[in-house]
Amino acid sequence: MTFSQSLGETAALVEAPGVSGVEVTNQTGVKTDFRGYTVVPYLSPYRENTVGLNPETLPDDADLTLTNQILTPTRGAIVRARFDTRVGKRVLMTLTRSNGKTVPFGAIVSVQGENQAQSFIVGDAGQVYLTGMPLSGSLLAKWGNAASEICKVTFQLPEEDNTIGVVQTNARCN
Repeated sequence: MTFSQSLGETAALVEAPGVSGVEVTNQTGVKTDFRGYTVVPYLSPYRENTVGLNPETLPDDADLTLTNQILTPTRGAIVRARFDTRVGKRVLMTLTRSNGKTVPFGAIVSVQGENQAQSFIVGDAGQVYLTGMPLSGSLLAKWGNAASEICKVTFQLPEEDNTIGVVQTNARCN
């Protein structure tokens, strides 16, 4: 059950799992509840309506893959707008291979054992920006098909909150 303001004829049920208190763009007083749900009232039927979440109101440990969706509801409909959320730590990790060189620019890094298939790209100097990270786990970095072009990282992040919102760490990729 999701409580809302008066609905009007056509509305959208917004679903952003795990992020509470996020404001809906251009809707005064409409925020997600403790589960990450809210209702956007008074959509225009048979027309494109943009429903968005304000990323500035996200908690420090959450990110959205998209902040806006375009919905075209029929008259009297309640349509669903699902926003994919990533809740967890934000990490800037520098990856170094066992030979002392950094993981090359453009390598693809993925979190092992995750249901959501999310990949990250290594930038200059072996740095990769990761979002929605658990406190511990393993990563797989790949920049080719040869065995020497794949490496694995096991990581453990600090539990305490970071005032800047991003954990900076180094890791050896074997």
